[in-house]
Amino acid sequence: MADKEGFMYFDCQGTKTDNAVRDIPVHQKLIDYGVIDWIKSGEKMLEGKDISQKYDRLSVKLGLPRENRKGEPLSFYSLRHSFATGLTNNNVSGLLIEDLMGHAHEGIKRVYIDQAGLIKLNDAVQKLSYDYD
Repeated sequence: MADKEGFMYFDCQGTKTDNAVRDIPVHQKLIDYGVIDWIKSGEKMLEGKDISQKYDRLSVKLGLPRENRKGEPLSFYSLRHSFATGLTNNNVSGLLIEDLMGHAHEGIKRVYIDQAGLIKLNDAVQKLSYDYD
């Protein structure tokens, strides 16, 4: 967790591939729900193979929604799908989605396009809206 250019973001290091090393801005809703305060309290959420169980405990503790609008249960991994779908539904470019998801640019894009800056990534993330309140 870090703060740069006035934005809170997750500094993803030590992931599966070089492409997965990236900064992911924190959505304001996570700050409002207290996720950042919880992480800063010293809890270790993003370590180990039991991340789904840790997510489940955190979501209960913070009162996060347990299912989506369709009534399907939410899990840690389902958030990745919801994130990508939400970005797409909010007209975020495929390139920004690739950067946020940690995917490599394909073909000629790999040669000519660098990862987007944190300001553009933050603008994309903040477009997501959740109507659970």
